[in-house]
Amino acid sequence: MTFDLEQQPKNQKNKTMRNLIIVLFLFFVLIVGVSGMYLFSPISLSQEERINIPNGYSIIQTGNLLEEKKIITSSLFFRILGQLDNIVIKSGTYSFEGSFGITEVIERLRIGDYGDVYISVTIPEGSTTLQIANILEEKIENFDKNLFIELTQDKEGYLFPDTYQFLPEVSTESVARILINTFNERTEELQKGYTDRTWEDVIIMASILEKEATGNQEEKQIVSGILWKRIDEGKLLQVDAPFQYINGVVDAKDLRVDGPYNTYTRKGLTPTPIGNPGIDSITAALSPISSPYYFYLHAGGQIYYGRTYNDHINNINRYLR
Repeated sequence: MTFDLEQQPKNQKNKTMRNLIIVLFLFFVLIVGVSGMYLFSPISLSQEERINIPNGYSIIQTGNLLEEKKIITSSLFFRILGQLDNIVIKSGTYSFEGSFGITEVIERLRIGDYGDVYISVTIPEGSTTLQIANILEEKIENFDKNLFIELTQDKEGYLFPDTYQFLPEVSTESVARILINTFNERTEELQKGYTDRTWEDVIIMASILEKEATGNQEEKQIVSGILWKRIDEGKLLQVDAPFQYINGVVDAKDLRVDGPYNTYTRKGLTPTPIGNPGIDSITAALSPISSPYYFYLHAGGQIYYGRTYNDHINNINRYLR
């Protein structure tokens, strides 16, 4: 039996090298695993955190901001994943709360999922442009009331009353554009298929109906029929709503003061809408119900119609005095 003294050290050396490689590999796997668990582990916030990503922010700037606000654990890892996914970050204010991972953050930035940050603003039907500006100024922090009035100075009647959801950083220009565009979109079908009246007259009438007919849709349509009939027959409208638009109140002495919005002294519609009507009033202006009446009176939550002036006076004496 022979024994190779030189072979044993060589085998031992190879075995040692293999063991070292295995140890290094296992150490590498451990490091990667621990790092992955750290980098991919969800972030948990006990309360809402709002982060504004400015327009034009790069993925590096965004990552640094998110790491600073403790939304992610590593801006470098965020950048690597973001570049691999070729994301284009949508600017704006984001709300983060609860538990979420870095991949969820990246996806939200990619699609512009801002979370619960929207400001809800309700514009009541019939609101004037000035009233709308006051509502928006109260709700939106950086809203410029004077600029809004300037941008919408010829849009009375054409700002759609609705409930809107605005981002906190929305510009005044965007708000004005949204209200105007919403009006055009919501009334697009209504503007088609009629020829009896101009669209401008329809909107003026609708704005008057918004204040003069406060009941159901049928009431709006009957009052619409009465007012259109009075116009077509050359009679004065004699409605009070325009005085509220001009003076803020209705005063008996104002009825005797002539002016373009005084429908007791001038025939026809007012020069402009006296507010921003909703769909129901616009529809009523387009589809009046014919009736034998020429007068109407609101009292005690009810409406009373009259065929003649004497009927109207009797209604006033019976229900208002």
